[in-house]
Amino acid sequence: MKRGMFFLVLILFLFMVGCNQNEETKDSFNENLDSYSKDIEISEKKDNSKKDNELDNKDNKNSLDKFGKREKSYFEKYLGKWLLEEDKSYLLEIDKNVHKVGIEGSEYLSFTEFEIKEININEGYIILKGMRYYPTDFPDEIKENAKKEEVNSKIFLYDEEKKLKYVADYNSEDKVISIWIKSK
Repeated sequence: MKRGMFFLVLILFLFMVGCNQNEETKDSFNENLDSYSKDIEISEKKDNSKKDNELDNKDNKNSLDKFGKREKSYFEKYLGKWLLEEDKSYLLEIDKNVHKVGIEGSEYLSFTEFEIKEININEGYIILKGMRYYPTDFPDEIKENAKKEEVNSKIFLYDEEKKLKYVADYNSEDKVISIWIKSK
């Protein structure tokens, strides 16, 4: 009888130790699974971000490629830094596929990724269509978390190419007009 009881206690002990091991293994497995899932999610976000940037850059490069040399040369006159005429502390910086608005020597208030829709040399304007982003507290995540809006802008170059007349949302009743002076 003592032997039978001993084996029964031994079996119960081994069973309890085994269950405990399974719980620890299960917890460890779940922790590893959570960590692995997070790694996959981060990796997917990076891959998607790279794909989005590649597509954005491809589309924006191609938007200028569809124009001839004369139009490209005219568009290049818009590139660079411009100061708001009524308050020269505001800066507009135009690049080939993005323009940024901010305060001189400070951070940007918004940036717009755009596609060039039209270049009209005879009438002296370009038309841009794009997405405007307003910054968040996290610059690396600006496109994901930022307030954004679609914009259609018409920009006139005049006064011997020293001034820009920027008409935001030119085809709506809510259009905003601003005058910018070429920065030296």
